[in-house]
Amino acid sequence: MQMVLLQRVLASPIPRTLLGAGVTALVACVIRFAWVEPQAIGLLCQGGSVPWWCGLREVLGMVFYFRILGWLAIVAALLAHLFPGRARIWGRWAVHLGVLGLVFYNALGGAVGVVVGVLALAADEVSTPGRAGSSVLPVR
Repeated sequence: MQMVLLQRVLASPIPRTLLGAGVTALVACVIRFAWVEPQAIGLLCQGGSVPWWCGLREVLGMVFYFRILGWLAIVAALLAHLFPGRARIWGRWAVHLGVLGLVFYNALGGAVGVVVGVLALAADEVSTPGRAGSSVLPVR
């Protein structure tokens, strides 16, 4: 009984997306706290002979500065609502980009992306009951 319930819950796109978003948040936290924030790495990238990855770190800093992750999350969430046939794809993108925005200094855009993305996934699941992967039972 419990296994059937677990399989049914995981058949829905929302729990799977949120589990994936948790993994995304974990990886993003490792990158943030091990590579972006340490002062020693910042000083290393300011020296004369810099490692190759300092350019990537600088580009990532510009992504934070211009709040690109939050804006992308919002755009993906809007696309999920504008194109219902692709709501699952755009909703997942919105959630994952929103989580990245939350971890990488863009809480407002990231939060909007996560919430609106999950709402798009929920609306898609309710609007197509009985579809493969949907946990909503068709009404008979």
